[in-house]
Amino acid sequence: MTHRFWKLTVPLIIVFLIMRSFSGTAGAGEIDILVHKLVEKGVLTPAEAQTLLAETKQEVKTQMAKAKLDTVPEWMQRITLKGDFRLREQYQKRDESEDRWRARIRARLGLEAMVNEKAKLGIGIATGQNDPRSTNLTLSDSSGADDIKFDFAYGQYMLTDWLTLTGGKFKNPIWTSWSDLIWDTDINPEGVAAQFAGKHGNWGWFVNSGYVVLDEYSGSGSDPFMLFVQPGFDYFFSDKTNLRFAGIHYNTTHTEGAVLDYSSESNTGATTGLEYEYDLFGATAQLNMLSLHPRVACTSVFADYIYNTDPDDDETGWLVGFGLGEEKIKERGQWQLRYSYRKLERDAVPDILPDSDFFGGATNAKGHEGVLEYGIGKNMSLALDYYKTEQDEGDLEEDLLQFDWNFRF
Repeated sequence: MTHRFWKLTVPLIIVFLIMRSFSGTAGAGEIDILVHKLVEKGVLTPAEAQTLLAETKQEVKTQMAKAKLDTVPEWMQRITLKGDFRLREQYQKRDESEDRWRARIRARLGLEAMVNEKAKLGIGIATGQNDPRSTNLTLSDSSGADDIKFDFAYGQYMLTDWLTLTGGKFKNPIWTSWSDLIWDTDINPEGVAAQFAGKHGNWGWFVNSGYVVLDEYSGSGSDPFMLFVQPGFDYFFSDKTNLRFAGIHYNTTHTEGAVLDYSSESNTGATTGLEYEYDLFGATAQLNMLSLHPRVACTSVFADYIYNTDPDDDETGWLVGFGLGEEKIKERGQWQLRYSYRKLERDAVPDILPDSDFFGGATNAKGHEGVLEYGIGKNMSLALDYYKTEQDEGDLEEDLLQFDWNFRF
């Protein structure tokens, strides 16, 4: 009877002591002492003691985590905070310019809050000045104070399971694969967007559409803007292989004759008044294959193409590339290798959009990009990014080498 009594009460005693240890009124050593004494008296065998202690501790941790969550105000549970910091050393060599070394930083902090079951609010800040294609700050000016800007601020409403509406300055709703042929990854468009999505069996489908403000002129009714629609699909060959494909159409209004802010000055008429509207048609595809090799998490190939119907020449752009490793580096030992080659003719797209690191964000450019990233700790990585670029029509060449130390949370 006594032996049975101890068998029934020991777990309760251990739970009590563990809860005291969580609250700070008892140490974990008290639990070990109790178990040791019970083993000495023959109430528990060593194996039973270890098993009981492990199971009880795990259960109490689960309950304590739940209790801690219950004490957090409900409104705080609906908020997600995330951000990143990057320290960069950059070398740039360009014809007709002095070689340049410089240190740069980027810091971003974002908050997303569920307003209710269907509505979400997003607000983010970042380093950088007004340039929408860069959140970098160059370390200079005798350690003077640096600029912070609104990176995004939007409201989002899930009207149905298959339709989401977004307005404000928001994360780019256009799917681009691993390509930044047309869109710099720092750009958060301003306007409104409607996104449709669904899935049936091995097939998935989506349609991204929207209205984007390109510029605003006080006292004028001819503000440049862009409409876009991107229908696409996913096909899952298996749980390890999938293909995504999307077509896209962009149409700008009031860009002809306009001088857009933050232009790279490579479009025809960029500094005096653009010569064209941009009526663009394109396609993007990416094939992902998981675990083709034990040491390679994912193998991807991707391609991007764009065509402007308005000009008679210098109207196309394309990119092809591959990626190996993890899609995102989150843990120590994870890695990613990526390579792409692209060609972007002078009037293929508005020159306020392409990747600012590839030949200064200009059109009329072609060349290579290679990226290697390695995780050195949880949410921490080192990366090397190299661009070998040149003018498509012209003689200028550029080498750009970036060494990054990344932190994320």
